[in-house]
Amino acid sequence: MGRAALRTIGDLVYAILMANPKMKDGKALFHADHKNLMEAAALGVDSIEAMATKMALQKDSGGAALNIEPSYLIVPRALKSRANALMNSIHDPYSDKPNSVNTVNGLYTPVADARIDAAVNAGQPLPWFLAAGSMFDTIEVAYLDGNDQPFLEQQDGWKIDGAEFKVRHDAGVSAMSHRTLAKNPGVV
Repeated sequence: MGRAALRTIGDLVYAILMANPKMKDGKALFHADHKNLMEAAALGVDSIEAMATKMALQKDSGGAALNIEPSYLIVPRALKSRANALMNSIHDPYSDKPNSVNTVNGLYTPVADARIDAAVNAGQPLPWFLAAGSMFDTIEVAYLDGNDQPFLEQQDGWKIDGAEFKVRHDAGVSAMSHRTLAKNPGVV
């Protein structure tokens, strides 16, 4: 029950990525006006570079470039091998040109999660994302009174032999900034 409670937090985070909620400006988290929604492309060196460049060019309220560097390449489980190959190969494993340099080798930590696959209907493109590291606000998980562990309560049975258990995890999840996350809707 405790593990299920902890998984729920991850479910809430991925639900934000997949639901694309509205931000304070009334626009979706991933929106062309936010400059964080890319044209659909396969996961590859060029599409990752284009997304990282857009993230670096995000501007603050004064118009200055924020130079945000992504830390995580978040992919559906079906793209895990491709993401790992891109992050661990000296040469671009998907280039038609032999010995083409892989300019994204080792730049980002690949994170593959089946919750993305599960949220997409069969036959639909699988999206993938870049996210900034802990230096920037991305998606915040907040806990009641700062307690990040689930509560386990037990009550002894009165009418039957045994005990009843209840698990509670008091947490909230919210997207903090559109500048620190980018999405590629993917291709079939």
